[in-house]
This record gives sequence, structure tokens and C-alpha cells, in this order.
Amino acid sequence: MSDRLHPLQIAWIRQLSLGERLGRGLAFLRSAREFVAAGVPARNPQWTQDQAMAEARRLMQHGGD
Repeated sequence: MSDRLHPLQIAWIRQLSLGERLGRGLAFLRSAREFVAAGVPARNPQWTQDQAMAEARRLMQHGGD
């Protein structure tokens, strides 16, 4: 996978309104947090879903530290 965007991707992103870009960015962050949170119960099976999501947010904010 390349770190660079394809010119067609850049053109598509530029067509989005600021609100659409913000919404997509927030949706990406929410999905990433849910992905990280899915692994938290394996390490802490007694935690509630709310605790797992809080830990996922903490891990994302601090780069997994």
C-alpha cells in the first residue's frame, strides 16, 4: 500500500465540502476507536463496553502507551 494518494483520490477529496470532509474524518476516527476497542476485552475481559471504549480512546490519544 502506498502512502501517497492517487490523483483521482485527491480530486475527489477536493470536491467534498468542509462538512463532508469533517464528517468522513470523524467517522474514520470512530471506526478506528471501535477497532482498537475490539481488542481491549481480550486483555481485560471483566470490563464493560464503556470501559473498553474509554481505554480505546486513551490508547489512541497516547499512541498505545
